Amino acid sequence: MGRLVVIEGLDGAGKSTLTHRLLGVLTARGARATTVAFPRYDTDIHAELARDALHGRLGDVADSVHAMALLFALDRRAAAAGLREALAGHDLVLVDRYVASNAAYGAARLHQDAYGEFVTWVHDLEVGRFHLPLPDRHLLLDVPRAVAARRAEHREQTQPDRAR
Repeated sequence: MGRLVVIEGLDGAGKSTLTHRLLGVLTARGARATTVAFPRYDTDIHAELARDALHGRLGDVADSVHAMALLFALDRRAAAAGLREALAGHDLVLVDRYVASNAAYGAARLHQDAYGEFVTWVHDLEVGRFHLPLPDRHLLLDVPRAVAARRAEHREQTQPDRAR
């Protein structure tokens, strides 16, 4: 059984870059490693609906912190069997965003901290009800907001498939 390592951080923090570089180094050293990135906008209907909401195409859905969190959680629930298979067949599964992102973004929108009601709600939903695999480690890329914002803006301008 492999280890699940989650990489978290703001948009533009470098999660995707770190994930892919780690994958390259690990596989070059003979490790059986793979990656998964959430949300899976192009492969899951729940993530697709979340993207539509974020772009104003689903009425007021994006205004609801709980509705958005539920869509992102359902994306991970739909991926749970694949995550378990990846863990069974690999030494390491690197995940770009996971449950903690859902909790953090929603809590921030509601002006709650890590011990608030919303974080508990997300945990109960994704871990308690959906039984998502628990991470062995979390890596938080803690970069200044201004740096992350510049990176995200640059990425949006240079990579059309990576809109903020």
